[in-house]
Amino acid sequence: MQSTQLERLVNGAEKPFIKPEDMPRVEVPTLFDSFQGMLTVEALRRKPAAELLRHEWLAL
Repeated sequence: MQSTQLERLVNGAEKPFIKPEDMPRVEVPTLFDSFQGMLTVEALRRKPAAELLRHEWLAL
């Protein structure tokens, strides 16, 4: 089974973030904000699923 890019990132097999060439630089902060909202370890600080579904990144 081939690992996903996120799995390789988490496992340290890739640089912290390699921006796809076709991704505008202005979208990077929005993408990271969505990741931070989803991946926050402390459950009380993690964004609820309903809020994440309305996140700007998903609207792009």
